[in-house]
Amino acid sequence: NGMSSANVMGVVGRDIFPDLVHDNEAFACYKKPILEDYRIALTDQKVVSLEGIQNVKKGDFIMHVSDSNGEWEWPIKPSVFKETRVMAKQWNSKQPCKYGKAYKIKMKVYCKPMKRDIRFKTQWSDDILTQSAGCYLMQYDAPRKINGTMQGNYAAVEKNVWQETYAVWDEPSLPESQNNT
Repeated sequence: NGMSSANVMGVVGRDIFPDLVHDNEAFACYKKPILEDYRIALTDQKVVSLEGIQNVKKGDFIMHVSDSNGEWEWPIKPSVFKETRVMAKQWNSKQPCKYGKAYKIKMKVYCKPMKRDIRFKTQWSDDILTQSAGCYLMQYDAPRKINGTMQGNYAAVEKNVWQETYAVWDEPSLPESQNNT
């Protein structure tokens, strides 16, 4: 059920909803437990991510990374942050703006290397984002209907960023006696 070349011009997560679990070119992976800075937005604002400028709502978590690829930020809704991150350190909690460090819990996601530029919509942003060919399309959970509307949880990650921050999910192998059944 992968994306056909005819559908690539649509917006993944808005017009098309590939299920990478069943795509022969996709594979399971997880985000490495890398400590990331975050802050909580006190007002509606914009941040610059690898995919472009994104709108942030008051109360959203803004993740911040600075590494060999540069600096970038991206917003995460509070409910998604609480489901997917573990706070490792919080400081200045008495200040009006809370800052801290968190890392993503180990969870299986599916990714697929993209052969052409991609446009996609995430659940955490109303913006249509773009990423260049060679990136990885990420699927965080299965596409499904919510309130009668099809939704999916997708993102795209540049290849060099994926190589530094993700790893292939290693399935535990069955004991030899079970492999032969």
